[in-house]
Amino acid sequence: MVKYFVGIEGGATHSTVVIVDNEGNILAELLDQPSSNLWALGMEKCCTILQEMTTDVLKKAGLPPDEKLAGLGLCLSGCEDEQSNEKLRQMLSKVITNAESITIASDTKGPLAAASDAGGIVIISGTGSNCLLINPDGTEARCGGWGYLLGDEGSAWWIANKAIKFYMDNEDNLIPAPHDTSYVWGAIKKHFNIETRSSLLEHSYEKFDKSFYAELTKKLSEGAKSGDALCQHLFEMAGEVLARHLIAVSSKIDKALYEGRFGLPIVCVGSVWKSWEYMKPGFIRMLKLDTDTPKLPKFSLLTLTVASAFGAACFSCKEFNLPRKYEEIVQVFYSFPSENSNSD
Repeated sequence: MVKYFVGIEGGATHSTVVIVDNEGNILAELLDQPSSNLWALGMEKCCTILQEMTTDVLKKAGLPPDEKLAGLGLCLSGCEDEQSNEKLRQMLSKVITNAESITIASDTKGPLAAASDAGGIVIISGTGSNCLLINPDGTEARCGGWGYLLGDEGSAWWIANKAIKFYMDNEDNLIPAPHDTSYVWGAIKKHFNIETRSSLLEHSYEKFDKSFYAELTKKLSEGAKSGDALCQHLFEMAGEVLARHLIAVSSKIDKALYEGRFGLPIVCVGSVWKSWEYMKPGFIRMLKLDTDTPKLPKFSLLTLTVASAFGAACFSCKEFNLPRKYEEIVQVFYSFPSENSNSD
């Protein structure tokens, strides 16, 4: 008998949805769906969006909207607290009645569930940032995930905000920018469609939109690729602070995680990782990978070749392990020691 599992991975900006069968086949997926952040939307609106996405992915797979689901896995930004997760689960169970079970966890859980069945680290750097370690025995340690006011270091939001602050502080003659700010100011003007610094106030207060603010980082990435020193410096700073997240959880890492095929598997999620070339110097420096005393002895940075929502589907079926072809699911883009990498 065919069993169906739906996974939803929700970030601060958008969500992805997949439906898979018990053979691990992806039957349908939806990309660039609305944000499903509980705290940004409120619980009722979040439930409505999650219900709609579940119905839509069933429809795309050619299944009726009331098709029985063996599991619904939700790995969502903001779902760090077990009490609020349980409240959301109970509310959802009243509107999504065709799911035998509903599992809710942070958006850090899904990618790791897809990439490894023995634990590892997931580090997110998208609109926001977060880092989670899961050991083989299920114990966890985390760093970050506190949102843009209290955290999000190394994220697209953080990079954009740092870029604006470099320019503003330099113009105020408060703190000199480390490099020329001409390109960054041009990117800021173009992104926000403004001509003066004072026009930034509207976008920073009255019309503040975290996701739109963070999208400035796309233009900064283009600047890094074109050789702008300040843009490259910003991504180097991001690499450094993301490495700090790994150091923060390193004392809790089970040594068994270093013994696998890739060493410690570190799943990297989010668009900021696309600028790895410019993040790499700060990352290496912070982890002391160019010295005789590296902070992590053996690891690989991995990206998923499937939607993160696939991991949410895996997470939904704890009593039934979905078959996974790991060589098709993950791709290594950096390994340490370097002889294990084809990316240096």
